[in-house]
Amino acid sequence: MEARLYKGEKPLQYTIRRQQLNYLIRPGKNVLAIQVHNKFGGGLDMSSNFFLHVGLRNTNTYYRNNPTWFDEPKYFEAETHLPVFNITASGVNDNAKVPGTLQIHYDRNGGMNAFKGIGDEYSGNITIKYRGNSTLAFPKKSFRFETVDANGNNLDQDILGFDLENDWILYAPFSDKSLLRNYLTYNLGNKFLDYSPPTKFAEVMFNDYYLGTYVFTEKIKRDRNRVDIARLHTSDTSGVELTGGYILKKDWDSDTTYNAFTAYHDTIFPGYRNQTYQYYYPDADIIHPKQKQYIRDFITGFEDVLLSEKFANPVKGYHQYIDKQSFADFFIIQELSKNVDAFRFSVYLHKQHANDGGKVHMGPIWDFNLGYGNVNYGTDGAEYTYGWIYDGGGNRLFWYQKLLEDPAFASYLNCRWFELRNGPLHTDSVIAVIDSGVVELGDAVYRNHDFWNTLGRYVWPNAFVGETYQEEIDYLKAWVTARLQWLDINMPSDCDEVVSIGEEIEKSERFYFEVYPNPTSNLLFIENQCFDGQSPSKINLFDATGKLLISTQPSLNNGLISIDISDLPKGLYLLHIENKDGELFQSKIVKN
Repeated sequence: MEARLYKGEKPLQYTIRRQQLNYLIRPGKNVLAIQVHNKFGGGLDMSSNFFLHVGLRNTNTYYRNNPTWFDEPKYFEAETHLPVFNITASGVNDNAKVPGTLQIHYDRNGGMNAFKGIGDEYSGNITIKYRGNSTLAFPKKSFRFETVDANGNNLDQDILGFDLENDWILYAPFSDKSLLRNYLTYNLGNKFLDYSPPTKFAEVMFNDYYLGTYVFTEKIKRDRNRVDIARLHTSDTSGVELTGGYILKKDWDSDTTYNAFTAYHDTIFPGYRNQTYQYYYPDADIIHPKQKQYIRDFITGFEDVLLSEKFANPVKGYHQYIDKQSFADFFIIQELSKNVDAFRFSVYLHKQHANDGGKVHMGPIWDFNLGYGNVNYGTDGAEYTYGWIYDGGGNRLFWYQKLLEDPAFASYLNCRWFELRNGPLHTDSVIAVIDSGVVELGDAVYRNHDFWNTLGRYVWPNAFVGETYQEEIDYLKAWVTARLQWLDINMPSDCDEVVSIGEEIEKSERFYFEVYPNPTSNLLFIENQCFDGQSPSKINLFDATGKLLISTQPSLNNGLISIDISDLPKGLYLLHIENKDGELFQSKIVKN
């Protein structure tokens, strides 16, 4: 039987009459036992929650004190330190948005917030629907809503101090009993990704029923404050304007006749399938057929190059298609969480306009409730802190399997990993994000778990079941710490190797230079050793992340060039020397 409470309807009621009580109740302790069965033997979405109400006909106003064993449910409290979203709507479903109203109670000065009443942060109209895939089976539903005016038109708001917009998400952690896995990942991402959804914990009332603790965040969309790519109009159907921006999504099965395309190849990478990508921006309802053709050809062309023998060629290889740092960062955060859905579901990627580089960037990141050891199914061993998730084949992207065949990309990834490990992904920094989340949640944790009664029992697909909230947090911290240590040891390649910035590493007898001293602390000398006397036309110096620091068109002084790097911090740098024919000489430089 379908649950009712989460839809705002009254739950089923059964009345036990006085005569039955007189027969059933005995002096002393009595136990009320309720047995629940799923309609289908293999079903995974059964849930139950019970309320016992006792009515008295006696008009006497004197009552004895509550017995010592009675604890008033925490979700009956009148206010909370977290923002409160009080939603009123009927007929909410996961197919189409329905109208409703929203009252948000939030004291920006840090005061307490009432669960009911007129919202001081927002009071107005919304359209709302459920969101999610497998999580739709949970009794605690996630919501997507839009703030609108009285006529149903989008109305931008700076809710809870977020940037002005009208499209929002209330994510409902249920199987994630820490309530922190998305919060943790998005907050880590905000420290080094171009964009990661901001978060704020909140408590939700729905049609005057308490629904628990939620994560308020932004819906992924093209916006200068979200995915910052060029706006693509339906009239942009030719020339450079056709090049972007675009957002694609790789997720559950898609209708390739309407909202998605499949990049077919004669020979797909062993163990992997042809990949299907949804049109996300522009939306499938408005994207022009020529724009569909362009982005389909671009992605298919990129995958064709990856599948070719010369995929690492400095000019015609994969470098011309991708932003390498975003690809490395996406790999790192997916593998850190070891999310069972990584590289196959909830995968977003976006392509820049040609004027902005024209390359594919991975991200934004999304949906990590099944990460960090919170899953007990699949053949990838996602619950374990050891092993990879990217190389599982099947419906996962084959991109990284191929990219890591290029020693230059593998070495770049290794450098980027240890750069982040010395900063936002230092173990202490990651644990500090978890601790900050626990502090922000405060007592809301206990109201949520008191209402849903999830602690101490298995909720699909838990790999660990803690008896207390603290045990859930201890498990999360221990899992993350062990995973970071495993990645330190097993991250591919070695950062001590020469790293190229979007190019192959070559040493040509016809075009070669001596670079010394190396390491150096101030001046770097470049001596021309070209056999045919070719001169460099351009010299570029990059840091280990690919950021251009020095670019010069040198003049030879007896075959010797000097570059002053005394102002640069200690670390690894990458030198490019280019001749008039576009040939490259490359070298690693160490500043001490």
